[in-house]
Amino acid sequence: MSTTFAIRDGKKVALSSEDVAWLAEMAKPQPEFAPAFISPLQARNGLRAWGIGRAQIDAFFEAINDAAEREAAYDAWEYATQIDRDNPLVAACAAFLGKTDAEVDQFFADARQPE
Repeated sequence: MSTTFAIRDGKKVALSSEDVAWLAEMAKPQPEFAPAFISPLQARNGLRAWGIGRAQIDAFFEAINDAAEREAAYDAWEYATQIDRDNPLVAACAAFLGKTDAEVDQFFADARQPE
């Protein structure tokens, strides 16, 4: 077993396993900051980039059992001027599509990037 060393105060010191684990965690790529909202066009372009088409989004809406809730959700998707990251509809759609919170955060970050 090899020992990992660091320089502290000009002296070579052995790192504990906790230090090594912390350094490994800090070296991992950090996720992009997820913006609070994206535009509907950014959302649609992002879904297309993920390979998610209108049929899958339509299936999400069709899976909403209550007709009034389904209509309200569809209206929110069709007529919203922005898509908020913390909207419960976003969480429900992500769960329907099998996406994690981290993936949704990355989706919002990617969708917000200029092309």
